[in-house]
Order: sequence, then structure tokens, then C-alpha cells
Amino acid sequence: MTPTAPSETASKVALGPERPRPLTHAERANPILQLPAMHRLRTLDPDVQACLRDLSLDLQCDARVRAKASWDAHKPPMAAYWAAVGVYSGHIARLLRRNTQSDRQRQPDLFGKAA
Repeated sequence: MTPTAPSETASKVALGPERPRPLTHAERANPILQLPAMHRLRTLDPDVQACLRDLSLDLQCDARVRAKASWDAHKPPMAAYWAAVGVYSGHIARLLRRNTQSDRQRQPDLFGKAA
């Protein structure tokens, strides 16, 4: 077998043993869409989805504040970790969104201030 370049395999989703399909724009922008568990989350009761969304948004807010505090304390590795936690939490929350505008009011910006 010949090894493939990482960028080549990262831009395809396997459809089976015969051929992969190219990723959609949404799948490239939000990698959580590629996970099978995300599709199962969408089948949950809307109240459960709302609770999970609130949890993800709270985690995102906390992670952004921690990333800023870590950056201010000159700890870039921890700042990068918390920034990544915030991004992935936001991806999950966005997929569980039910056409509400409340998340714009709750999300702090990158400096921890409420928007």
C-alpha cells in the first residue's frame, strides 16, 4: 500500500471501501458534523438538546475566560488548550441550536467580556 498525504485523507469522508466523497462546506467549517454521535444527538428530545446546548455554551464561555487568563499569565500552551475547548464547544452548541437568538447575548468575546 502506498501512504497518502494527510491533507488528502482529511478532505474526504469514507462512503465505504470503494470511494470517499468530498466534504461539504459545512463539514469543513464544523468538523463535529463528521462524527456519528452528532447525528444521534439530533434525534434526542428537544428539551434534552436544549440542556446540552446550554452546557456547551457555558463551557464555551468558561473556556474563553480561562484562555484569556492563561494568555495574561504568559502560559500560551494552556491558552491554546482552552481556546480549542471553547471552539469545539461552540461547534457542538451551534449544531444543537433551535433558531434562538439568545446565544448572541450569552457569548463573551475573546477577551471575556459579554457581548
